[in-house]
Amino acid sequence: MGSNEALQMLLPIVKVAKQLLIRMCNLTNKSCEMLADVLRSKSSTLQELDLSGSHLQLRKVKQLCLALRSEDCNLENLRLNGCKLNEESCDAVVSAFNSNSASIRELDMSGNQLNDSVVKKLSETLKTQKCKLRVLRLRWCGVKQEGFRDLTTALQANPSHLKELDLSMNTSGDAGVHALCEVLNQPQCRLEVLKLNKCELTHDCCSSLESIMSSQSSSLLELHLRDNKIQDAGVERIAAGLEKAHCKLQVLKLCNCSVSVKGCGFLAAALRRNPSHLRELYLNWNHLINLGTNPLTELLDIPDLKLEKLDINSPYLVE
Repeated sequence: MGSNEALQMLLPIVKVAKQLLIRMCNLTNKSCEMLADVLRSKSSTLQELDLSGSHLQLRKVKQLCLALRSEDCNLENLRLNGCKLNEESCDAVVSAFNSNSASIRELDMSGNQLNDSVVKKLSETLKTQKCKLRVLRLRWCGVKQEGFRDLTTALQANPSHLKELDLSMNTSGDAGVHALCEVLNQPQCRLEVLKLNKCELTHDCCSSLESIMSSQSSSLLELHLRDNKIQDAGVERIAAGLEKAHCKLQVLKLCNCSVSVKGCGFLAAALRRNPSHLRELYLNWNHLINLGTNPLTELLDIPDLKLEKLDINSPYLVE
């Protein structure tokens, strides 16, 4: 059965559904027309649309974007992860988001190549007070330092709504993180989840991350830094933030960050001083030694320790 026939059969359900997941499907133009009709319908209750992994050519994207612009569209979550969108398609999506930013709460355009002009247009919308976006995912979107600066400027203008920001697999470098942390230090910033996996970061950015973790006004609960060269010098700064009384961090991911047992010692010391917040710690794929002599395993007898998951599994373990 083709996508047209399948969607036609499901239309009565789609029209009353709140969530529609059509991942990795070869949607035809006709299927996109039917879906667009649902989105612009006054009676539609659809709030979440996930088309991740579907190859959406420009014509199909434009059909959906016209519906997104409609005042009757109630969509809150839009996921277009890995849809092979070209520059013009990305521009169409962002333009549609600009028209309906008051209702969209989650936008995922990961795995599509956004150029600087598209990121800038997206950032301009984020600046406006009508924008209520809570989750923005731009993994592997070709965002460079200029794009990071545009997004940082946008968050400075409107920092109070965004809860999760994923910029993983973009080449921000340490400079991008330093600028971003200046925004996160604002008292009105409510960001809870920050993902910067594989962003070509070094230990140099960790002093800025420490200041966020130590800040009384910070809302940060999760920090993801996988696949960066953080090294022990960077872990020492992060550990300094963890031990502060104001630190609220619950999840810390440092997988494949060139951390040795020395870095584990910094983290262990920090958790002895402040054992009450961190729930999950990931250090797998680092250069660690035998589990029995890792200083982190000595924390298990601390009564106030709230750590629920400790992952130090690594192919580099030395017996």
